[in-house]
Amino acid sequence: MLGPLSAQAIPRVSPLVPPPREPTTDAGPLAGWHSLVLELSAGAAGVRILQVLVDGEGVRLSASDHVLFRFEPPDGL
Repeated sequence: MLGPLSAQAIPRVSPLVPPPREPTTDAGPLAGWHSLVLELSAGAAGVRILQVLVDGEGVRLSASDHVLFRFEPPDGL
């Protein structure tokens, strides 16, 4: 978990709230908040997804770790 990331593990950063269609001076309470997502593939075995919520000042507020594990039982089960 604390080892170096593979080259395929590219972080995606996106705003929590999409920018408004029209410019505004009131950015709202969630201005600058972002969601950071990191997908770590395990090939045919599955995928692990880490998601972190960051506020406008860069403070990490919450994180979640999701694992999708793929298992094919042997014949006869």
